[in-house]
Amino acid sequence: MLILAQYDVRLIRVQAADLGLILKWRNSDGVRKNMFIQDLLQEKDQLAWFHSINNASNYYFIIEYLGEKVGLIHAKNFSEEEGIGEGGIFIGENEYLETWASVMASICFLNFIFSKLEINRSIVRVQAQNKSAISYNLQLGYKIDFEDAIEIRMVLDKADFFQKYNLLKSTLSKIAKGNEALILQGEKASNNLTQINRLFEN
Repeated sequence: MLILAQYDVRLIRVQAADLGLILKWRNSDGVRKNMFIQDLLQEKDQLAWFHSINNASNYYFIIEYLGEKVGLIHAKNFSEEEGIGEGGIFIGENEYLETWASVMASICFLNFIFSKLEINRSIVRVQAQNKSAISYNLQLGYKIDFEDAIEIRMVLDKADFFQKYNLLKSTLSKIAKGNEALILQGEKASNNLTQINRLFEN
């Protein structure tokens, strides 16, 4: 199992046992309204989804904030050749929407991607009317790459991320109870990128 930790979050790679909780979050009104596909999902849909993403090209993590499971963050469709992946995040527990959970999870994950892997760009796709998500991603350093009436596509380069991260470091260090260093736990696995498995060779 792959686990990332920094500040007050642990990101735990999704296992089959997490599917019920993820389904509850995904079908909630607050999360579903911001999805491009807004149908209510069934258990069979969730199982098929898990089988489709449990591989070296896709990384979905439960966000654990101060010991509580609160949401999901991901990077999918990784391309080692192009050094790019598509990200996304949601908080499924409403009482944690106004906390630092999403910021700390995003910083932890993006820090891992850009500092430990040969990834140079992250892409996100959000609904055009989702102004809060657009604003949030702009604050992380993403820039609008494409927009129409339905979708905004945003791109984050490694240099832009670290510029924003350096501005946030002092604030995060003051408010966080946990370690400000990125911690990686896990072992070699067939559903990891070669780059990730190399991190566990020593």
